[in-house]
Amino acid sequence: MGGHVHVIYQSFGVGPPVRYSLRTFGGLALIDNETGEPVAENRRKALAILAILAVAGDLGVSRDKVAAYLWGDGTPDRVRGVLKQTLYIIKKDLADAEPVIGGPDLRLNRALIRDDLALFEQAAGESDSMQVVDLYRGPFLDGFHLPDAPRFAHWVDTQRDRLARTFASHIERVALAAMGRGDSQA
Repeated sequence: MGGHVHVIYQSFGVGPPVRYSLRTFGGLALIDNETGEPVAENRRKALAILAILAVAGDLGVSRDKVAAYLWGDGTPDRVRGVLKQTLYIIKKDLADAEPVIGGPDLRLNRALIRDDLALFEQAAGESDSMQVVDLYRGPFLDGFHLPDAPRFAHWVDTQRDRLARTFASHIERVALAAMGRGDSQA
C-alpha cells in the first residue's frame, strides 16, 4: 500500500484506506493502494474525467459538461458516446469496479477512490494549514496536458490558480506562526 497515502488518510480519521488514490497535485495519477502502482497511465482522458469529478466533489458534474471539456468539437451524440466508452474502459481497467457513479450528473465514487484534492479542500475548510501545506505536492495537474481539449486546458488553468492561491494563504499562515514562535527553521 502507498505508505504516504495511508498516512494522509489516517490523519484525517477517514478510516481504512480505499482501493485507489487519485493524486492531482504535482501531476495526475491514479494509484492502486494495494500494489502502489499507477493504474490507467495511458488513459489520459479517463484520468482527466476523474480529475474533473474530484473538483466537482459531491455536487457532481453533468455528462454534457464533462464531454464538452474533453471532446467539445463533436456532435452531442458522438461526444456522449465517446464519454460512455471512456467510462467503460476505465471501469474495465479497475477490474469492473465503478470509479464513477451517477446518472445525468457524474460523481467520483469515494468508496473506491480517495483524492488528495478532497483532503486538501477539507483541510482548507477546517483551517488546518499544516495539512494543506503537506498535501500540496505541486501545482494542480502539473505537466498533464490534452492538446486536443482547449476547454479542459482553460479549466485546468482556472483550478490551478484557485488552488495555488489557497496554498499560498495557508503557507503564509504556517510561516507567520513559525515566526511567532521564533522558529526560524520551520
